Amino acid sequence: MLLDCLKSNLPPRNHATPQYYTCFGRVHVQTALQLIIIVTFAWDTFRWIDFIVNRGITFGWIEIFAEICNALFGISLIIAYCFKSASFLLPYLFLQLFTLVASMILFCVSVLTIIWPKNSWAPSFHTYPPTKASTIRLNALIYAISPLTFALMLIWVIRVLFACYVYFSDRKKAESSFPINNGPTTGVTITSPTAVAVACISTNSTSSTTFSNPNFILQDEGGEIQQ
Repeated sequence: MLLDCLKSNLPPRNHATPQYYTCFGRVHVQTALQLIIIVTFAWDTFRWIDFIVNRGITFGWIEIFAEICNALFGISLIIAYCFKSASFLLPYLFLQLFTLVASMILFCVSVLTIIWPKNSWAPSFHTYPPTKASTIRLNALIYAISPLTFALMLIWVIRVLFACYVYFSDRKKAESSFPINNGPTTGVTITSPTAVAVACISTNSTSSTTFSNPNFILQDEGGEIQQ
């Protein structure tokens, strides 16, 4: 019952241009980009409110530089959405690719600790004095869930950003090829490539093998009867 209700409320799948859609072809990438912008700035606002409330936290120059870059990348994302600009998507796209690589490294370290709890990164999953190997494995397993989930989300975000880049680029090419003119439409000539293709077809070709039919009569425009 619940699945039927969800299917009835979902938008239909798009089969004409699937490269511009996500979520199994039901959500346009521009709508998905809008959702990414809302979630990103909601999360950044929450982090900054927490930073202002907890004044005991001090940032170094590296953290301050990272936060400034993060804010600039978010602004470029808004500009890309508002002006349908593909180039402004690139800074945020590169940031998400870097974050995905970092998340995958953390996940691989967690998996390595589960397999080999005495590796050089194992102290990250226990406190001193060292605990049992089973406890280290359990902590690494719990920790691995977070970067894995985050990496899966980033894969979807990167896929949407790539699709939006293609969509905005194709949109710009289409607008440059077919500019919108709000003036009078008189004097505008549209040539069809079909006429060129038809003109290239030769009409003097004859078949090498013919089958005569005495009952077939063909009359041309001059009134001549050909048999």
